[in-house]
Amino acid sequence: MKMNSRLLLILCFFILTNCATYTMLEPSLIVDTPTKYESSNESSFVEVFLSSDAESNGILKRSRTNIQIAFNESLKKSGLCSIDASNPNYKITALILSCDFPLMGLDYRSDVEIKYDIKKEGSLVHSTVIKTDNVAKLGEAFVADDRLRISIEGSLRKNTLEFIKQFDAFIKSQK
Repeated sequence: MKMNSRLLLILCFFILTNCATYTMLEPSLIVDTPTKYESSNESSFVEVFLSSDAESNGILKRSRTNIQIAFNESLKKSGLCSIDASNPNYKITALILSCDFPLMGLDYRSDVEIKYDIKKEGSLVHSTVIKTDNVAKLGEAFVADDRLRISIEGSLRKNTLEFIKQFDAFIKSQK
């Protein structure tokens, strides 16, 4: 009986702290901005790419399409600009430089770094690098995979929100 209790305890510990490797990020990454921006009558389209470091991150690799959808939908929801994949005024490239997170633990902190390049008529008009972090605590999700997903999605949402603020300032500076 004592052996079964120990095995159960070890199993519970493993579930709580296991290596989260099969997580896929969902389109729930879409950001609701606290303020709705004044429409600029501009259109944009965001393409998401992974750096060679981020390419080795299976979570990002599997989720790249969902991340791209979320960036574009977030820009659209902000009211800042419309989305036009065929002929945008601004073509935005989001290069995920890094996404660091622990392999095991009770709390998961992820750090995301993204380089944004804004092009207009094929010329680079603005570039910025944004770093954000987020922590998912044990109380937010029991299973480690879920905490990791929550942590990374939170970092990406914060990063997107910061980019939208900077993009708004950039568009206003062009008028």
